[in-house]
Amino acid sequence: MLVRPGARVPADGTVVEGSADVDESMITGESKTVPKGSGTKVIAGTVASGGSLRVRITAIGDQTALSGIMRLVATAQASGSRTQALADRAAAILFYVAVASGAITFIYWWFSGDREHALIRTATVLIIACPHALGLAIPLVIAISTSLGAQNGLLVKDRLALERARNLDLVIFDKTGTLTRGSPAVSGVAAAPGTTEDDLIARAAAVESNSEHPLAKAIVAEAKRQNVTQLSASNFEALAGRGAKALVEGKSVENRRTAPVDRGQGNGCRQKLKN
Repeated sequence: MLVRPGARVPADGTVVEGSADVDESMITGESKTVPKGSGTKVIAGTVASGGSLRVRITAIGDQTALSGIMRLVATAQASGSRTQALADRAAAILFYVAVASGAITFIYWWFSGDREHALIRTATVLIIACPHALGLAIPLVIAISTSLGAQNGLLVKDRLALERARNLDLVIFDKTGTLTRGSPAVSGVAAAPGTTEDDLIARAAAVESNSEHPLAKAIVAEAKRQNVTQLSASNFEALAGRGAKALVEGKSVENRRTAPVDRGQGNGCRQKLKN
């Protein structure tokens, strides 16, 4: 299967031809793109950029890694916990209490001569005393909390783990870059003498506005944030594995993406502009 630049990988597979940078942030949370070439594995749902890939599909449907994550969330929602078991036992006791209260109410008003309202008052007691709210509240809260956690990149394996999380005092993360936004951003700009930072960003954004690469989107977003002058680019050309180049105001501008730089606070990427 052919995966074009900017398209999502439709299923798990192995690259047989081509090279591209793949955005796997939806799976790993890492904003840094992962270079893929012949023989490497790709995951369904990730986005290819900077090149096209020919992929031999090895897993589809329920066999993909993304489906496995969905099953994990579904299993967590269906699993039980001590709190729910306690609530179920309390609801069972309250059920018999509600039925007994309704029966007593019916008998009392029936033999009191008010037979017309005996059923109405009995139904009122059953509705008020029924423990359905207690039986539904905890499963509903667990289902909503696990769903919200999954939407924010936090997968809960079972309800007991979520239940114990309220007692946590300390959380340890395994490495730098684990806590990321899932998308790269410009952290700083260094302009050469004779060039202002605004002009540098404007020219870089003009070139990258035609690219689907995640780093290109970060540069364009930074240009919009700083409200720099919007320049138009022509003769755009994507340089596979290197960057992109185009003509900006009659001058050739080439954006080169070098190896990522770890600054101790996450993943970064150095962008070089060549006139």
